[in-house]
Amino acid sequence: MAVQFDLDNERAIVVAALRDFELRRMALGSVYPEDFLGERFRVIFRAIYECHRKGLEPDADAIAVHSEGEDYGGLDYLQRLFQLDTPKNLDFHLRQLKRDAARFKVRKAELPELDRMLSDKTVSHAECLQRLSEIHATLRVGMRQITSASETWSQDLDLRCSGEVRFQSCGYSEIDHGLIDGYSRGQVSVLAARTGNGKTTVVADTVRRLLSQKQKPRICVLPLEIGPVRFMDKLIASATMTPTIKLRKDAESLTLVERDEFKRVAKKMAGQDDRLVVLGNPFFAMKEWNNRTAIDKLEEITAEGDFDLVVMDLFQRCLTDLRPAEIEQALVRVQHMAQQYQTHYCLVHQISRKAEERKGKRPELGDLKGSGGYEEIPDLIVLLHRPKAYKQFRRKDELEIHIAKQRDYANNLTYIGDFYPMISRIENIHAAAENAGGPEDGNGESEEAEFAS
Repeated sequence: MAVQFDLDNERAIVVAALRDFELRRMALGSVYPEDFLGERFRVIFRAIYECHRKGLEPDADAIAVHSEGEDYGGLDYLQRLFQLDTPKNLDFHLRQLKRDAARFKVRKAELPELDRMLSDKTVSHAECLQRLSEIHATLRVGMRQITSASETWSQDLDLRCSGEVRFQSCGYSEIDHGLIDGYSRGQVSVLAARTGNGKTTVVADTVRRLLSQKQKPRICVLPLEIGPVRFMDKLIASATMTPTIKLRKDAESLTLVERDEFKRVAKKMAGQDDRLVVLGNPFFAMKEWNNRTAIDKLEEITAEGDFDLVVMDLFQRCLTDLRPAEIEQALVRVQHMAQQYQTHYCLVHQISRKAEERKGKRPELGDLKGSGGYEEIPDLIVLLHRPKAYKQFRRKDELEIHIAKQRDYANNLTYIGDFYPMISRIENIHAAAENAGGPEDGNGESEEAEFAS
């Protein structure tokens, strides 16, 4: 029996992508041409993808050119699609498509492979269970249920009032005063700086601070640049105030008491419930590594772990195609996943070299490297600047933490802290003088309370 899928659902997505730019970007960031089980819609969506990548409007002529001779129904069929109404609930249609695609994938690829493994006595029981777990993760994609906006908001308000859903600290209480959401679930943030300005140190210190709170979040860190062992070195250094060099270069001088204490601290941070998970690069083991499969893997990790915070350091290390349109598509999909799985993604990113050509060398939003999507899509953008990285003669090593963007709240807030790279800590944080009285709600404008009565 063939896997059942809804052609009307696929038609709705294609119509939305043809007619509306914002819906098109949402669709391209959520699903791929291969997810369509209807052949014509697969061809059309692939042509839309190519047009978007090249900056072209996907009109009937462009679709015809980019269909590469495959059957898309012809110009008359396209004209009928352009005349259909744009769907108002695209998010529902996208989830439905992902469910259909997941079922098709399991039936065509996963189940035969599982059957082969179960029949092969040389395959261990653990390997069979691992494959079952992967199938389960595949089928979990897109299973969130739809409720009305008012019902969703009302439920969320009740949770906020009860304290179950609260402001998510960024780890630094002084900086939290300038944030409206912090690292709250359902959002994406970017932490960016030039090389040597403290990105990974801030991540390690943030994780240490968050796991020291009474309400400890579940955190997953993917240290793609330095690897899990070196990241744990930084984290243990931050927690115990032991210089990293002692853990790496002078480890032979550690006493048994010190060694046992460091291991105890590591276990305490992870907790019995694995509230801290530090992964090696999970993309090396994939049969096919590209932007799509990398984000698929990230989604699998998110769905399985139910994390409050996922940190990727560096985000671009998981991507193989760094063209701006491809990066933007990956970012849109990460944004969609944050909302779907109610997880906060913190993407550590590089600043381009043009910041070093500027007097003072302080980074700006326009310096984010690779794609304008890094500036447009995230809810929160934090830029780091360490003056001593450029002027070694400076006596004091300080880190400037600049809130360059947060949706619906004050921007351009700067905080300064003492930077201790050897023990991966930032201490004595305070607001810079130019903050001028602190943040105001939104942009200071007021609106009529139209529905208050």
